Amino acid sequence: MVGEIPRGISRSLKDKVLGKKLKIVEMMHETSADLSEKRVVYRLALTGKKEAGKREEKVSAFIVKAYESAILLQLGKFIGIIPEGVWEIEKEFQYTGTEIIWVDKTEFKTRWGLADIYLNDNIKVGAHGSLVVKISEPKNFVLNVVSNKQIVDRGQVDKFIFEHVGQSYKDILGGFSINDVIRSRDMIKQKVNAKLYDLLTHWGIELINMEIEGFKLPEEFEEIGQVSMETSLEKQKAISDRERIKEEIETVKIQSELEAQKREIEANRKGFEREQAVIDSQIGYEKAKYDAKAKEIEGTVSVELLEKQQKAKAAGDVAKIEVTGDKMAKIVEAQAGVDKSQEDLKRERQQKIKQEISELKEKLNKFDDLLAEGKLSEDIYKVRVSRIEKELKDLETKLLD
Repeated sequence: MVGEIPRGISRSLKDKVLGKKLKIVEMMHETSADLSEKRVVYRLALTGKKEAGKREEKVSAFIVKAYESAILLQLGKFIGIIPEGVWEIEKEFQYTGTEIIWVDKTEFKTRWGLADIYLNDNIKVGAHGSLVVKISEPKNFVLNVVSNKQIVDRGQVDKFIFEHVGQSYKDILGGFSINDVIRSRDMIKQKVNAKLYDLLTHWGIELINMEIEGFKLPEEFEEIGQVSMETSLEKQKAISDRERIKEEIETVKIQSELEAQKREIEANRKGFEREQAVIDSQIGYEKAKYDAKAKEIEGTVSVELLEKQQKAKAAGDVAKIEVTGDKMAKIVEAQAGVDKSQEDLKRERQQKIKQEISELKEKLNKFDDLLAEGKLSEDIYKVRVSRIEKELKDLETKLLD
């Protein structure tokens, strides 16, 4: 991770830099199709001079791409590592003595081959294979490997690796026997990988992978080595087949679990619908009882009122007979009885409506719990709740009336 930005430069937006019409530079790449010539390092030394009265075009900004790092040197001294971005160079750094070194950090593959490797049983073999590497520590790589070179390509990195670790490579392989080479190549690869990783890290190079693609064995061991290689390939195929079958079993298991979950959800949904039907039935039954009771009360009141009117008529023509205080009191008492019956009926209706409202609210709470537990889908929940809320609104309107 890059720390604080070194002195001598400042980050800038590309549009801002272009708007100033400054001279901007970036890493110069080769045009050859040969991958060994692909540049890993490119150095640019600034040549501006501080001579009075002399106008000279100076490099004022530079670009570092996402897959690069840049190193800033001043008079050969390391100033800092510069990450991706567009950077302006401060005026005091735009002159001779300032160097910008770009380092390409992408992975690349290199091939290797070694002869005259003496094993620990004094049998001589050869080996070849490939490495995948990248520059992981630009400062370490530039100061210890690049030195004063202007350009370093992949071919030069290949050469450097085997000039400096080739003998160590031989020493590592030399610790094994011919039997190891023939029968235990995976074990050899693991040990060589671990050792080479440490060696290359010292130079700022990260080993991503190392493959031993083959050994050159003495003739008397060639046939055994070929059989061993075929056996090794068969083992790898068997391992691959086992892994594939294991993955298929795991996939089937997951699918079965998902199907079980779907069935459980469906069962919960149907159970909920049954419960809802029972609740709806109970509400309908209670409503029918309420309506019947209301009609019964209304009928009783009407009969009593009619009887009183008939009795009053039988006693004489009310319109013609002078109403005495006693008769008036009786009429008033009868009317009060009717009013009282109507008030009782109204209170009973209100109580019934309040009971229904309470039951519907409790029902809403049940739906909320089912939704929270995942036993009810959101679509069904919305339909049910909408219907209940409409019923609540109607009941509350009746209550106000």
